[in-house]
Amino acid sequence: MEELDERTTDLQLAMPGLCGYSDFSQYKSQPRRVCDKLHYFALSKGQVFGSTSDQMVEKLDEHTIAASGLIVTLPAHLVADNGLCIIEEDPNWRTNLRTQVYDLDVSASDPNGISCLNVSKATTKRELCKIKGVSELDQRMAGINLNAGHVNAVEIAESLFGLPSLEQMLVAFQTHLAEPAAAAA
Repeated sequence: MEELDERTTDLQLAMPGLCGYSDFSQYKSQPRRVCDKLHYFALSKGQVFGSTSDQMVEKLDEHTIAASGLIVTLPAHLVADNGLCIIEEDPNWRTNLRTQVYDLDVSASDPNGISCLNVSKATTKRELCKIKGVSELDQRMAGINLNAGHVNAVEIAESLFGLPSLEQMLVAFQTHLAEPAAAAA
């Protein structure tokens, strides 16, 4: 790949343009690059944006679920080796190019969810601290999934209320159907 780039200079020319004002280390963070671009745009207009402190806390925040660890990226060694075979010189060599992939940017969905659902510290009367018998991971998932309850109802019922899974219900139903046949025999 390095030899190819030396001949084509695609990466050498594309990366700086795609990073814009941001450092190369911020390339993977679209929100960070947008903020950097906005900052320099405002400076060019003679304006400066104010910022908020990273130490903004309220008295009871220590009792709520931490916001850290919500964005998770799959480590490279766990990525499946199922890329497209597109190298003409070696048609059996798998690349890291894939089709029909999906990317979810949670950092962009948070502000939109807050806006659409009118959910913020200013509009919240009480904030959930702990659900007895429910793991922190299940509480986090419920917090993310509750605003789409009609889609995630089964998972929410299983994790928060201990209801059986769809597979368990199917086995119970099949067992129930088999009982009258076994009793008649």
